[in-house]
Amino acid sequence: ASSDPAIGQGAGDRVGMGLVLGYAHPSPLPPTGPTIALLLLTQLSSLRGLGTDKLPVELSATSEAVLGDTALLNCTYPPEADLILYWTRLGPDSERNVYTYYRGEHLALHDDPAYRGRATVLAGQPGRGHGALRIHNVTLADEGRYRCRVKSNRGMGVAETELRLI
Repeated sequence: ASSDPAIGQGAGDRVGMGLVLGYAHPSPLPPTGPTIALLLLTQLSSLRGLGTDKLPVELSATSEAVLGDTALLNCTYPPEADLILYWTRLGPDSERNVYTYYRGEHLALHDDPAYRGRATVLAGQPGRGHGALRIHNVTLADEGRYRCRVKSNRGMGVAETELRLI
């Protein structure tokens, strides 16, 4: 996994994310991609006030896209206004942050550089139970496994899909 030099370049970036995630990063160096992934996963599993039941999350086992077009990974779950939607790209040794929707806001600063500006979720839809990820201008490197993780007051759920280029 590669580190992202753009993450947390300013102290305000680190502090702002720290307030959201509840951690302090004492090092003068910004956290790396794997560090951010670990922190987000830790927070997803330990947020107070969110449910612990299994949340039904639906996602096709496979998704297809044409090279250069837009891939649509359609993740659905019960509607909930206060939720966290976390898309990751699963690799053999690590996970890459593709898109994080945290209680009404996209945390774009923590998207992997390969997806920054290319991965989107329709505004207003995550709270309505539609967390479809769109990856624009699909490349060969985008092919592989993706995980949709949702956490809300009702509980937490996870589903995975394999993106194949046709």
